[in-house]
Amino acid sequence: MDVITRARIGRVGILVSSLIWLVASVSFASQVHARAADTDLAARAQPLGKPLDLILGFGEQFEYGDQLYDAKVAVVKVLRGGPAEALVKSASASNPPAKAGLEYLAAKIHFEFTARVVLARYDYTLDSSQFTSISADGAAYPTPDLVAQPNPALHAAVRSGHSFEGWVVLLVPRSDRTPLMLFVPDADTTSHQGGSPVFRLYGAASLGSGSKSS
Repeated sequence: MDVITRARIGRVGILVSSLIWLVASVSFASQVHARAADTDLAARAQPLGKPLDLILGFGEQFEYGDQLYDAKVAVVKVLRGGPAEALVKSASASNPPAKAGLEYLAAKIHFEFTARVVLARYDYTLDSSQFTSISADGAAYPTPDLVAQPNPALHAAVRSGHSFEGWVVLLVPRSDRTPLMLFVPDADTTSHQGGSPVFRLYGAASLGSGSKSS
């Protein structure tokens, strides 16, 4: 085989490799785009006032624990801006105002908890630290540093067959009119089935108060 022939074969090999790389790159980009579309947070976020059903497992015996519980979580009321800041100040005059470009958003959470068996072995500890305000693309917003939480604060050990409602105070940019909230139900030996629950912090009307949400 002469030098010219080997050079031609080399160029063909490089061209084929380049084409394979190009096809693979296009395929990978398409898969990434498809995953992003499938995980659109705003589209799958739970609407205001609509309970989200969860299955919670406790213990380490099986993948989802040795005892299963049903939970329902809903955002039943939203206050934003002035009304939210008034609620924050009513908890303590020492609570600071929201920083420039941000404003308070207070969400009242309704939580129900029921064991799937008669013998209920566990309570569920619900806390405001499990809730975070996020943007539609999943970016987390700052967490407020409050001296005191509004009453009823979102903190309770909920027994099977019981429910609880409480406030969680969040921060959102003034420019974001459609913020979301992420709930992380897992803690210690508690696990849940499904993806991370996401809720809308906006809607046509808040429930149970007669006040309109943002």
